[in-house]
Amino acid sequence: MKQLFNYIYSRIKEINFEENELCRQYWLKIERLNANFSDQAAIVLLFDNIEWLINSKVVNGLAIKKLGDLNLMAENGIYFEGDIVVKDSQAILFGTAKAKASGHSRIRAFDNSQVEADDSTFVSAYHNSKVNAKNCKIQAFNQVQVESRGFCLIEDYTELGSIEATVKDLVY
Repeated sequence: MKQLFNYIYSRIKEINFEENELCRQYWLKIERLNANFSDQAAIVLLFDNIEWLINSKVVNGLAIKKLGDLNLMAENGIYFEGDIVVKDSQAILFGTAKAKASGHSRIRAFDNSQVEADDSTFVSAYHNSKVNAKNCKIQAFNQVQVESRGFCLIEDYTELGSIEATVKDLVY
């Protein structure tokens, strides 16, 4: 995880985010972690800030996979491939990972990952990911494809994406 952290640290310095007042609190956390590094603290910081890191182009899924500890990340809910089940928990998906989520789960999907969500799951989907859901809240960005099976609240921020909703959904 240290190699991934060092990459993120240098990218933030290169992009010069530390001078941005909005990023100041995050930068202070990174500086503390740099001074006293632990794998678990790095995972927590990555998990808590993944959307900002990806959307600000500090890092991408391929770099995280290449530089991070895949086993440690999987143990902490960050997946790059395979089929996983998430119930009343959180997960971050990259690559070709596929999740079946239910309960009060929170899923963040990037790259070409796929989510089948039910029962109050909250999904934020980016890039070319796909979501099939019922009774969920979904935020869709980029070229995401969403197919609702009903009773979903869908925030559509897509650009060239697609939203298939029923009359029992609210899309805005």
